[in-house]
Amino acid sequence: MVRLVSTGVLGLDILLGGGMVAGSTALIIGPVDVLKTYIAQQYLIEGLKANECCLYVTSLDVKEKVKEQFKYRFGFDVEPLMDNGLFELVEMELPDNSRVDVHKFENRFESLRSIITKVGDSNKCRIVINNLLHLFYLTDDSSKIVKSLTWLDSFRQRRGAESVLLYVMDSGGTSNMYEEVVKSLCDYVFELAKSDSVIGKLKILKAPTQHSVEWHELFFSGQVINLAVVM
Repeated sequence: MVRLVSTGVLGLDILLGGGMVAGSTALIIGPVDVLKTYIAQQYLIEGLKANECCLYVTSLDVKEKVKEQFKYRFGFDVEPLMDNGLFELVEMELPDNSRVDVHKFENRFESLRSIITKVGDSNKCRIVINNLLHLFYLTDDSSKIVKSLTWLDSFRQRRGAESVLLYVMDSGGTSNMYEEVVKSLCDYVFELAKSDSVIGKLKILKAPTQHSVEWHELFFSGQVINLAVVM
């Protein structure tokens, strides 16, 4: 029987027939300030509440700020879960407005690979890498990023990973060709966009099952984001 993993967004789970297939890879893509990070953190919260081990790799915020975000946004204290190993938070250090040399890039991505490898065998694990675009800032040769992501995809398939890996990526920051390659490596692609009338909207660009191709409005239900679904 196929195990489904909740996205943490009720309306999106409904559109997907219950959630994402365990072992799959997903991408949330859209312009800045469209709640991509919020939804990714909500996905992690869903797992933490079910005592699933979770890994959050972020290039956006330092550890203390992330802990504050989880507490302020969701009323959820992740510090005890970090202490007992249920929640692991990894900061990706990036250069400020500059490129790093290839050797430093390779060392940093090898470190990221080792982190993913360590949790790859877990049957109850959610992984978020936020923001994928920032990896492209680490080198002038974007093909190295694509090769690394392809390696990661192949590794997870060989290991029979049960975790769902969720990438968060700003659109428009790299060439359209590389964005399309990233999408091709993912089983699910969710596009977010701004809206004048609501907090944002979401469309399923790709999924392994039959799905809606329409835009759906996002809205807050208490502290969590939900998706309007018209049946």
